[in-house]
Amino acid sequence: MRKLLESTRADLTAFIAQERDLLLLAGCGDDDVPILLGLLREIEQNDDDNLYLLFADPFESLERFVELTVERLRAEHCLTDAGLEEGDAPLPPIPEELLDDSGPPLERLHGAVAFVRELLCADPGAVVWVMLPQRIDDQAGYDRLLASFVPRAGRAPAGGLRLILRGGLPAPAHRTRRYPVDLGPAALEDSLEQEVEDEALPTEQRMQALLQLALLDSAHQRDQGAVAKYNFLLGHYQDTGDTAMQAFVLNGLGEIYRREGKLEQAEQWFECAVPPAAESGNAIVLRMVVSNLAGVAYAQQRYARAEELYDGVDQLSAQLLDPEGKARALEQRGLSQRGQRAYDRAVESWESAAQLSRAVGMVEPLRANLGHLEQLFGELGQHRRRAAARAELDAMAREEPR
Repeated sequence: MRKLLESTRADLTAFIAQERDLLLLAGCGDDDVPILLGLLREIEQNDDDNLYLLFADPFESLERFVELTVERLRAEHCLTDAGLEEGDAPLPPIPEELLDDSGPPLERLHGAVAFVRELLCADPGAVVWVMLPQRIDDQAGYDRLLASFVPRAGRAPAGGLRLILRGGLPAPAHRTRRYPVDLGPAALEDSLEQEVEDEALPTEQRMQALLQLALLDSAHQRDQGAVAKYNFLLGHYQDTGDTAMQAFVLNGLGEIYRREGKLEQAEQWFECAVPPAAESGNAIVLRMVVSNLAGVAYAQQRYARAEELYDGVDQLSAQLLDPEGKARALEQRGLSQRGQRAYDRAVESWESAAQLSRAVGMVEPLRANLGHLEQLFGELGQHRRRAAARAELDAMAREEPR
């Protein structure tokens, strides 16, 4: 996967660095867009010479896309102007005709590109203007946009502008690169397999690729392949003494058996993962393993054991400063206490989770824990407390956007 991403990043960087071609047309699907944007943001972070403007709003219509693009440009203009040092000349204002929503959308969009380029007319760098809509609902409107940016014959070299747009053309065009992009699951998996087999790469990079393949096998329920890869990785990490990765791999084996409903085998693998996780000092890995152990105990209706383990997950989440993880652990601890008919302890757990959720604005955990409280209070005949929980749930529902 790394080789595929590095190759794509290198191709994008090469296009930005050259001066002959103006337009790069990235032929990609919806799922490829976030990865392409991520690569371009990485390039931007390491490029002090050029100015990047990235637009990825869904293309619902030409008018709406241009409206959003100009609005984001205005926000960027304001931020840049506010960040100027004392004594610097303020940026020229955005022309009023660009801000006028009633103007022809393509004229406004091309005017916006020209305005930004004029701001940097004395700068040797280029404006890298990227339009990669997350999805395209109005293909005809997008085709109009695309056609308007294709360079005409005789136009000067790219100079201070590079355009990167999503889409493709049926035939070659002047000063335009067509760049098909395939970053889908099959292409990524093929790239990972190539990395594993490439003996010229560092061993740890090859093992990371093998781990990614094991995770993909597990996600697609190709359990035999996942187990074989995990076993190979376990031997490697035992040889290198990497206890955190030993625990991660053992946990992965446990998750396969848990998904298959083989809870006793899953528990054995999770328990084997606890010592290396603890030895590693990696609280994230340790919490993952303990949480899985707690889930198995709960599924086996060993509620006292589950309560004990979820209490540990709660403490590890606090150590990691993870309020969402803590709220989930408290909720599950309350369910384990309810399974023991320890209703007072369950109420305490759920009320603690609700209080935490209110404090940090976590809506879904608050709704879930209030739901548990409402149900339990109803079963216990505590009608006043049930009504209070119901009232808060109703108030949350009224506040939700419609």
